[in-house]
Formats: sequence, C-alpha cells, structure tokens
Amino acid sequence: MIVKLNLSMSNSRKNFLSKIVLFILGFFILEFIIGSIFTYMHNYNLNSGFHTKLMWDDLYNKEDYSLDLVFSGSSHAMESFDPEIFDQALNIESFNLGTAAQKPQTGYYILQHVLQTQQPKLVVFEVYWAVMGTDYYPKQAVENMELIQDKSISKALFKDALSLKDQVLYQFKSYWYRGDISTFLKNIQGPVKSPYRYYKENGYVYSSTIFDSKDLKEHLARTGPIVMDPLNTEEGSQAYYLEKSIQLCQERNIEVLLVTSPLCPTYMQAVENYKETHETIQNIADKYQIEYLDYNIINEKEQLIKDENFRDRSHLNYSGVKIMNNHLINYLIENNYFT
Repeated sequence: MIVKLNLSMSNSRKNFLSKIVLFILGFFILEFIIGSIFTYMHNYNLNSGFHTKLMWDDLYNKEDYSLDLVFSGSSHAMESFDPEIFDQALNIESFNLGTAAQKPQTGYYILQHVLQTQQPKLVVFEVYWAVMGTDYYPKQAVENMELIQDKSISKALFKDALSLKDQVLYQFKSYWYRGDISTFLKNIQGPVKSPYRYYKENGYVYSSTIFDSKDLKEHLARTGPIVMDPLNTEEGSQAYYLEKSIQLCQERNIEVLLVTSPLCPTYMQAVENYKETHETIQNIADKYQIEYLDYNIINEKEQLIKDENFRDRSHLNYSGVKIMNNHLINYLIENNYFT
C-alpha cells in the first residue's frame, strides 16, 4: 500500500514538472514568435524616417577625420544647430549628434564612438537642464545603443544606462517593442512627411512652425512661478557625465564650448531660480577653463529671440535657429576658433 502511494506521488510530481516545462517552453516559443513580429515592426519604423536612425546613417557616411565641429546634446541640440549655416559661414564641415531626450550619459558614449574616427577642432555641448535631472529614461539610451556599430561601446552604454530590471526586460522583444505597433500601423500606410518639421541633413531637424504662446501664458497665470530643482553634480549624475565628456575632449586636445539653447521668453520669465541652474553649469565651465554661452541669459540682455522664433516653448523654429547660429558664429570668429 505504501509502495503504491509513493508511486502515485512520484507520478504526480512528474506530471507537475512536465506541465511546468511545457509552460516554460510554450512561453519562450510564444515570445520568440511575437518578439520576432515586434522586432520586424521596430526595424520597419527605424527605416521609415526615424530621426535618430537618419542621423547615424549620415554620420557613418562621413569620411574619417573629416569633421571640424561637432554638436552634442538632446533635441535642444538637434533642433538648434544647423550644420549648413556653420559650414557656409566658417568654411568647415560640422555635424549635429543631438537626439531626442539624449542625456549626457548617453552623449558620453556616443562621443567616445565618434572620436574613434573623427578629431574635430571644437565640440559644442548643448547643456539643457531638463535632461540633466535625476529622472530615469532608458528609451533614449536604447535608441542610440541599437545604432552604434561598435558593440563594446553599445554594451557599455546598455549596462550603464539601464537598470538590471530593464536589462532583463529588453531581452523580451514582445514587451520592449510593444509601443512600436501603433507607429508601424501608421507607417505602413506611408510615412507622413510634414513640410513644417523634418530631418534635413547632418543630424539637424528643421521646423518652421510658429509657436503661439497664448495657451502657455494662460497656463502660467494659473500655476504661478516655476521653481527648478537643483542640478545634481555627484558622481554618477548627468553633470558627472558632462564632465567626463569634457575631459575626453581635452585629453585629445579638442576645444570645448558649453551652450544652452534658449527657452521662449514667456516661459523663462516665469522661472524664479534660473540663476542657480546657470551657476551650476558655469562652475563646471570654470573648472575646466572653458566658455559657457547661456542664450537664456544672452537673450534676456540682448532681446535677440522672441516667442515667435520657437516651434514650442522649448525648441527654436528655423527663424530662431538662424538668429542664434549667426550670433554663435560671430562669437567663434571673434575668438579665433577656426583661424
């Protein structure tokens, strides 16, 4: 009787284990099938006018050691510096490495990769405090990591920028690429190419939209003054990675300039404590004996750029780009950066 009972329990365990194995096997088969479909959608979207992919394609088509000037940063760089304007005025070749929401941490790894084949005379870091905060945003790191051809650098970025949880979740493409479905459904109908905002060339994204600040004024009237959080400068912070990028350039005898592209005047007038943010970045510039041009401060003094020179509260349209770029070009000429 005892023998029969033991045999019955043994069979029960075997059946239970078999079910677990079948469940796990089924899960991974399903993940492989759905993940493969979602990966196809993701790659289709990448090749349907995605700005970051177009930037990397342009960069990889450049001849080695052909760039004189490089811009680095988030969409504030991507939409603020038109290489064509600089190239024509200074008789140089420049490139814009800005990508949407790019944090200095990601920018540091991008710069490492670019400096493997380029030796620009000057690197301009666009320093936008919104991407220097403590918020965790792995998407911008992954978008660039997937397109960097040097696997050692892309792996280093992946491990540094993503939490352990997201490193694991990234392996499950059915989860990671689930957001690509709606974009794919739009793209298969034919990518919509707006005449008002589009990828131009050499990393720059053009916009001619004119910002109507009426809604912003009404919003600020309701919410009151804006108080910005202090920037973290401790080891591992985004300011820390900005410093690592500066150090990387200076080790290679590349000149560095920090620039903050402006926000629309209506928004800036509502910020109560911008001075503290400016001083934090100025201290970094002073530490490395480099110049810092903050166009929020410059614009307050010189009234160069108005609300109508923006496409939204934080991104210049092309009329604003031309004003700021020409001002910066004059600064570069006056200070003999490309003599």
